[in-house]
Amino acid sequence: MFAYIAIPLITILCVAQFYLKNSLLKSVATLLSALIALITAFGFYEPLAETLISRGYGVEWAQPGCFILLFAITFAVARILSDFMIGANIEFGRVPRVVSAIVCGALVGIIVSGTLIVALAMTPLHPKIPYDRFGESLNVSQPKSTLLNADVVVTKLFNVTSGGSFSAKRSFGVYHADFVDQLHLSRRKTGEDVMTIAARDAITIEKDGVKRIDSGTGPARTHIRVGIKGSSVKDGGARQENQYVAFTPAQMRLVCVSKTDPSDASILYPKAYKPAKQNWPASRDEKIDLDEVIKFAPNDFKSQQKIAWIDLAYQVPSNCRPLAVEFKKNTIEKVPSASEGDDEPMPADTSGEDAAEE
Repeated sequence: MFAYIAIPLITILCVAQFYLKNSLLKSVATLLSALIALITAFGFYEPLAETLISRGYGVEWAQPGCFILLFAITFAVARILSDFMIGANIEFGRVPRVVSAIVCGALVGIIVSGTLIVALAMTPLHPKIPYDRFGESLNVSQPKSTLLNADVVVTKLFNVTSGGSFSAKRSFGVYHADFVDQLHLSRRKTGEDVMTIAARDAITIEKDGVKRIDSGTGPARTHIRVGIKGSSVKDGGARQENQYVAFTPAQMRLVCVSKTDPSDASILYPKAYKPAKQNWPASRDEKIDLDEVIKFAPNDFKSQQKIAWIDLAYQVPSNCRPLAVEFKKNTIEKVPSASEGDDEPMPADTSGEDAAEE
């Protein structure tokens, strides 16, 4: 509900302020300041938050705090500097001033409100704050949207402006494809003590831990064995204060990219899972609940490395290749090349419905 009120209210207030106070040049300068602030917030909040998380500060609040602070400080500094650069007001007539006020004011309103909604979605607050994106019955293919879809707009805007000469070695648009969905899915079970954050290196995938399994009757699946570290977040793991490691299948996203276009990314969620040394589900047709809370107790981390293993099955389209597994909001582990295998294959697909699900 908050998002549905905040977005139009902030947008209207921005348009009104631009109309009453800004000249054409100031309207354009404010819009450019908002864009610079947006790029700065999205581009640097992760490394800045990681310095806090790795020291045990903030943890789940580090990312939203850094994100909104970077945006606010950059916006204020850029706006002040633009006033010095513009100097005296230069008027181009009433019509250009009014048009620029409406257009620039609306765009700044969407950027400011979208940034606020994204920041709230990063927090460990109730999943319905700022809005309930997936509802009670989780369906990742049918997310809900806000008025003007401001949170998605600012994310896509950053993806566009950060391309080319602004692009980083690890593309945000690829590794954080469906970014708004990722934020909301990571926090759906915060009321059941499932953290939205883990350490940057909280998971590991061995070189031979990826196998492509052909059932013979249905579409092939890719099995990935993921190791989760049982140390605390501060010490590089995913353990929570209650000594458990708790997560949901929705917090185990697989980023895939097109074999012909590495910038074309898509997100897959597990079709099935099993803790290591246990059996796969009896039927391949059985659908897992992406909201199910999976817990590893302290005695599940018996190895010297304090790692518990879980096998995840994904249905990867033939024209895509797995790139990385993303755990919670901030842990990313690249996926090694898959080998063909037939160990512990999934049961045969008897319905044929799996092929159309993705």
